[in-house]
Amino acid sequence: WGYCSGRIFELRDGYALFSPTLKLPIEPMLGGIGIAPSEGTVDTHAPGDTGGNIDCREVRAGSTIIFKSRVKGALVGMGDAHALQGDGEITGQGIETDAEAIIRFRKSEPLSDRPVIIRSDSFSTLGAHKDLEDAAWQATEDMITLLQKKTGRTKAEARLLVGLNGKLRINQIVDPTKGARMEVPSWVFGI
Repeated sequence: WGYCSGRIFELRDGYALFSPTLKLPIEPMLGGIGIAPSEGTVDTHAPGDTGGNIDCREVRAGSTIIFKSRVKGALVGMGDAHALQGDGEITGQGIETDAEAIIRFRKSEPLSDRPVIIRSDSFSTLGAHKDLEDAAWQATEDMITLLQKKTGRTKAEARLLVGLNGKLRINQIVDPTKGARMEVPSWVFGI
C-alpha cells in the first residue's frame, strides 16, 4: 500500500492502482539520500551539496550515486521511499511507501562537489538552491566540469555538448530549497 495527497493506493504486481481502469507502473526510488557535512548538522528536509531530500527519481535500482565525502566514513543516511514520483514532485510527495533496499558502498574518487548519479545510459549532476534557476545552473555547470574532467574536452566543447544533448530537469519544486538535475547520455562521455 502507498499514500499520496490524501489518497491510498493499492500496490500490486508492479503497479499502483489509480482506478479500476488505470494502473500506474511503479518506479521505486529513494527520495532522501545523503552524507554528513564537514561541520554541523544536515537538514534532511532539504537537498544540498551533500544530498539530503533530493527527491530525484533517478535514485533507483541500478543507479550509482557518487558523493564527495566530508567526514571519515561519510555517515550516509537515507529514506523517504516512493513507489512512484514524477519530476518536480508537484504534489509535495510521491506515493509514500515502505521499502527494502540493498545498498552497496565503496570508496571512490569524487566526481563533483555535489552528488552525481550514474546509470547505464546517463550521467546526472544535481543542483540545489532556494532559487530554481540557480539550482539549474549549478547542475549545468557541474555537468560541464564533469564532462571536461572525464573526457579532456575544452570548456567550450563541453558546454556545447551539454547544450546539444543535455536534459535539464526539475527534481522538486515544492520545498524552500529547489532541486534540479542535468542529464547527459553516457555515450557523450564515450561510454
